[in-house]
Amino acid sequence: MSKLTLFKNEIFSNYISISKNAMDIKVPISIITDIEIVDKKIISTPIARSFSGDYLSGYQLVIDYKINHSLKYLSNNENNNIFIAILPSLRKCSLVTLPSNSYENYENLNFNIKSFIDATNIKYINNRTILEYISLVFSIN
Repeated sequence: MSKLTLFKNEIFSNYISISKNAMDIKVPISIITDIEIVDKKIISTPIARSFSGDYLSGYQLVIDYKINHSLKYLSNNENNNIFIAILPSLRKCSLVTLPSNSYENYENLNFNIKSFIDATNIKYINNRTILEYISLVFSIN
């Protein structure tokens, strides 16, 4: 039986507002991001072509994950202090279509899933809000 390795890339953006008791943002410095895999499950799907044009093999791996992130920023006060705002976690889910010709019975396999932060970027919107961009990669084998 050959070893199966799949990759899945997820890219998304999110507006973030810091809490009312945090100091105003003068300059965002960086976003500190960590991915936590909460659960994984294999589901059966019809064997067909999806609306996006992908071939559905009959099985998909559902990856349930949480993004823990914090914002490091220069405050808008007279001392220009640097603060870290711990932001609420984001709960996300990703679907990975499994190839039909690799294994006959996916339900009995235990997948090893690793997550990697590919890139992060932040854009200043106002003194209470930023826009974050996150690109992450899942390695499945």
